[in-house]
Amino acid sequence: MVLLSWLAIASLPASAQLQPDKKVASVGKWSVSTALHGSGCVARTEYGDGYELSVSGERIDDLTLLITVNSRSFSTKLDGTEEKASSIEIVLANYRRGNVSPYGYRGTPGVVLKADQAFLGSFVASEKIKVTELGREKVSIDLENPGQVIDALRACLRTGTAPSARTPAASVQALEGKWYFDNQGVCKGRPGETEGLLTFHGMTFLGYENNCRIQTAKPNGRRLALGMICNGEGMQERSSEIIEFLDDRTIRRSSRDGARTYTSVHKRCPE
Repeated sequence: MVLLSWLAIASLPASAQLQPDKKVASVGKWSVSTALHGSGCVARTEYGDGYELSVSGERIDDLTLLITVNSRSFSTKLDGTEEKASSIEIVLANYRRGNVSPYGYRGTPGVVLKADQAFLGSFVASEKIKVTELGREKVSIDLENPGQVIDALRACLRTGTAPSARTPAASVQALEGKWYFDNQGVCKGRPGETEGLLTFHGMTFLGYENNCRIQTAKPNGRRLALGMICNGEGMQERSSEIIEFLDDRTIRRSSRDGARTYTSVHKRCPE
C-alpha cells in the first residue's frame, strides 16, 4: 500500500508546458514565476492581443519555448490536430530552427520548441523573435531585456522562490502546524478526518485517514528527508518523503512510487 491520499494532482500533458504559480521577479513586461504543481520556473510575457510567449522548464539546460498564435495567420493547423509543423520555423537574429511542434493544449494554437544552448545564446542577443511559415514572417515579437529575463529564470531555478523570501531551517519543528494544498477552507477541519489537510505535531504526521510516526528526520539544506511508519486503511507500512522549505509558509513534498515521483506544494494554514 502506498499512502498517497494527500496528492490531488493530475499530471499535465507534455504539450501544456509549465504553468506559472508564484511570481518571484519582473523584467519589464516579463514575469518570472515558480511552476504550478511541482518544480521548475516560467518566464512569461504577453504580446499582441493577449497571446503568450514563455520559456519554462525544470533546468536551465532543458527549457521549452512556447508561443501562442492567431490560427488565422497560418495555413498549418497548430491546435494539436496535426502532429508536425514542418513548414514552421523560429527565427532570431542569428538563429533559425525548424523541428517545431504544434501546441494545441485545450485547443490553443501555438508552437513549441526545445530551447537548447544555441537558442538561448541567440535569444539573449536578439531584439526580436519571429515565427515564419514557408519562409514568410507570420509573427514578430519585440524582446525586452532578454538577457535579464534568462538571468531571472536561472536565479528562479536555483532557488525555487523569491530571493527575498525568508526560508526557515529544515526541521520537524519548522513543520509544526496545519498545511493545505489548494483549498484554505480545509484548515478549519479536524486533523486526520479532512481531505487536503496535513497536520504535523511533534513527531506525528496526520494526513487524510492516515497517521504516521516520524522515525527519522535528516536535514540537507532546505530539504528534510522523513522516514515514517504509517497506519491507514487497517494497514501499516514504512513511508519516506522529502520536504523542501520554499519559504516560511510554503513547502514542497515529494514521494516516490517505483519509478514515478509525486510532488505537491502546500501552504501553511493561517493562525
